Amino acid sequence: MKASTTEKDKGVAYLCWVACFVGIAGAHRLYQGKIGTGLLWLFTFGLLGIGQLVDLFTLGGQIERHNLKVASVQNRLPAPGTSKSGSGERAIPNINYLRQRFAKLDKMYFADLITDEEASKRKLDIIVDVAQDSDHVEDVISVAGDLKSEDLLTDDEFARLK
Repeated sequence: MKASTTEKDKGVAYLCWVACFVGIAGAHRLYQGKIGTGLLWLFTFGLLGIGQLVDLFTLGGQIERHNLKVASVQNRLPAPGTSKSGSGERAIPNINYLRQRFAKLDKMYFADLITDEEASKRKLDIIVDVAQDSDHVEDVISVAGDLKSEDLLTDDEFARLK
């Protein structure tokens, strides 16, 4: 069955979860558009309560993943490496994205899959790509400075960015 294409609220999902206390287990899954497992939970009282209990702790993440899927289908996600901030919807560099990408490059370098020069070139390419998606270059330079202070960029790499 096709999943729901509207964003869901965590509060409503938890209220649906509470419906298990009046014998309606799985209402939170039906709310998310998970019809198959919702009906399974309904007829088995949440897999004898075990699935219902597990969902209590994972429901917030389930709703977040659902909402991310809806946003990606509607093309409302920011470009990779950027995020939207505040009411101005200004795209700013996402330092966590850069850290993850640099960590992958470091693993490749330490595994002798790429040379130091290749790792350095790829880091700069990643930052240039993020800069092209960003509205303000000074934000990118600021984030690059933070990466340099965390020893994720060398002095030479940072100088080449400027």
